Amino acid sequence: MISQVTTPAQQEKFREMVRDRICLEPMMETALNLFGEKPAAGFQFFLSREGALMIQGSLATAAGKFDPEELDSFLGFLGISRLMGEKLCLPGWEKKETLTACRGMGPALEEPPAGTRLITRPSLMEFSRLVLEGKSSEEQENFYAQSCIRVNHNMGRCWALTLEERLVCGVSVSGMTDQWAYLTQGYTRPEFRGQGLGGWLIAALGNRMMQEGKTPCLLCLPPRKAFYKRLGMTVEKEYYLYNKRE
Repeated sequence: MISQVTTPAQQEKFREMVRDRICLEPMMETALNLFGEKPAAGFQFFLSREGALMIQGSLATAAGKFDPEELDSFLGFLGISRLMGEKLCLPGWEKKETLTACRGMGPALEEPPAGTRLITRPSLMEFSRLVLEGKSSEEQENFYAQSCIRVNHNMGRCWALTLEERLVCGVSVSGMTDQWAYLTQGYTRPEFRGQGLGGWLIAALGNRMMQEGKTPCLLCLPPRKAFYKRLGMTVEKEYYLYNKRE
C-alpha cells in the first residue's frame, strides 16, 4: 500500500529507499529535507513497501519497486501524467525518453575561457532567467524561489560565466547529500555556444563538489553521453521518462 510520508520514521525509510541510487538520491532526499514539511512548496512524498515516490506538479519520480496496477491507479487518482524512474511496466503508460545517469568528473582547466569571468554567487533571479530562457515567467519564478532555498541551506549551487557583465552560461547543483552532488540546468545562450563555455563551467563546478567530498552526477539524453564522457564522466545506468496514454 502506498502511504504519504508524514512521520520522522517514514522520512528515514524514504531516505533508505533512495540511498545509493545515482541522481535519484540527491534529487529526492534534498527535496525531502527541504520541503518534506512544507506542503505549500508543491512537493509530496510517498512510500510503498519497497519504493519511494516524489511528486511535484504533474511529474512523479519513483525509486525502487511498486506494484504496477497499484501505482497506476494511485498516479491516476492524483492526476499525474509523467513518471520518471527505473524500468517500469505500467498499464496505460508509454516510454517517452531514456535518461542516462553519469557520474564523476575529469580535471578542470584553471582559467575560464578568454573574455569570460566566473561568478560563483550570481543574482539568482538573473540566473533563473538565463537557464530557463524561453520558459514562462511562472517557471522562472518557481525555479528562482527553490534555488534561493537550496543555496541558502547549502544544498545547492548556481555558477555562471559572464561576458561584458552579461550572464551567458550557467549550471547549478540542485541536490546535495553526503555522497552526491546532482548537476542540472546547464545552459549557454545560443549565440555563445560552440566556444567551450558549458564544458568548462560544468567541469569547474563538478571539481568544486569533489573537493567538498561529493561525487558529481547528472542525467542526460543519450546523444549527450559523448559530451559528458569527454569531461571525464562515466555512464552508470539508465532511467526512463514515461507518459500516461491519453
